[in-house]
Amino acid sequence: MIGNFHPTYPPPSRGRNSRIIINHVNLKKQLQRFCLLLLLPALAANIVFYLFTFHPDVLFSDFMKAVPYGTAGTVLLVMSASFSLALPLFYRSLFAGTVRGRTSITGKEFMRFQKRLLCIGLATPYVSACAILFRFSGLYLYGPVLLSLYSLYFYFPSKKRIDYDIKLFRVRDDERDMA
Repeated sequence: MIGNFHPTYPPPSRGRNSRIIINHVNLKKQLQRFCLLLLLPALAANIVFYLFTFHPDVLFSDFMKAVPYGTAGTVLLVMSASFSLALPLFYRSLFAGTVRGRTSITGKEFMRFQKRLLCIGLATPYVSACAILFRFSGLYLYGPVLLSLYSLYFYFPSKKRIDYDIKLFRVRDDERDMA
């Protein structure tokens, strides 16, 4: 230790927004764990339903013949586009509008927002599991599958995205909230 210099104190200056939380490792781990808990059942359903396509008489064979493919395929495609593109954008805009006039938000509010955004965005793999279950072909199968891959790529809580959202919404450190 030379003079007042210590490697951890004081923290390096972050400019005007130095009050933004920097310790996001725990937040990122919690969000990634939550994301995996949402995705594992959908992944299992996609795999199981895909394996059942090789044995068509095993799973609901009479029910599958009664499904109107054009209508159901269109509904599932619109649902997957809504859950992947439109609803997360709407929810993010709604949240940004509610916190617009505030100087900062708490970590709990930010965590609640991120979890709800993940729930909305990662509902698309469940829709693609339904498309695989109904054995659609062409656009009605590959559309929900591609949209679920997009939503997984876009909404997965990476360090860069979490840092950007923390800076954008001016999240306060939880220890400062308690003081």
